[in-house]
Amino acid sequence: TAEEYGLPVFNTDAWQNKIRHLDDAGEFKVYLGKDNVIISFLANKIESKIINENIVFGFDKHQSLCSLEIKNVGIEVKDNLKEVANEGTIVAP
Repeated sequence: TAEEYGLPVFNTDAWQNKIRHLDDAGEFKVYLGKDNVIISFLANKIESKIINENIVFGFDKHQSLCSLEIKNVGIEVKDNLKEVANEGTIVAP
């Protein structure tokens, strides 16, 4: 998996028409690790990562954002995620 450091650049062409989000009924999963949280939007294989301090953006071979990993997450944040996980699937060790 290729790794770069910095912030990803996203295509914002649709924003010209004031479209800031798409209503997507797609499923996502939240994985809780010992000190990290991974939110997986697509099950595609991660081919590249862009790392910005505690945030890791995972992209597939088409450069679609597939996952976000948040590192150094405290127990309070993980407990809150467990409580509000009605929209996705929480997977905890």
